[in-house]
Amino acid sequence: MKLRVGVDLDCVLRDFKKSLFNVYKQKYPTHQIVPSEQWTNYWLGGYFPIGEEVYKFFREDAAEEIFLNANLIQGAYHMMLQLNKIAHVTIVSFQPNEKIKELSIRWLENKGIQFHDILFTIDKEYYVGDFFLDDCEEHLNFIETAGNSTPICWNDTWNQNWKGIRVNNHQEFLNLVKSKCG
Repeated sequence: MKLRVGVDLDCVLRDFKKSLFNVYKQKYPTHQIVPSEQWTNYWLGGYFPIGEEVYKFFREDAAEEIFLNANLIQGAYHMMLQLNKIAHVTIVSFQPNEKIKELSIRWLENKGIQFHDILFTIDKEYYVGDFFLDDCEEHLNFIETAGNSTPICWNDTWNQNWKGIRVNNHQEFLNLVKSKCG
């Protein structure tokens, strides 16, 4: 029986940060944004001069440009291609509205990302599988508490308090999953 693996979308497969940054700088070229290497939490309002309005900016005003034009994070395509050969892969992602869900599906299709299922939910802890790769410390904590999957942290600056298993790149995650295949 194949392993069941959940994989987050934004900041794990899709380079949401860089796309948001680039589109924002086009709209507000004089604004100084805190570099993403200095982000220590998931609250984006603290890093952009427009504060909480950044959520409206990426969820409504510039959603199509940000979500459809984002690049794959290096190594993501290869990992997903290989992962789908050895596991049942479900994209599990919180997308804040129907428009972004649609854009996310189009993005996955445009990039040729293979997966078996897709689940849009804020309640990621209800996904039942063997592993769950995510970058959000809050989601990882909920997943760990629920015990439905082994949470694996995609290492980033905002999740350094996570004490569980973490990976620094897609190959590390693929190797971890492969090591559990019998």
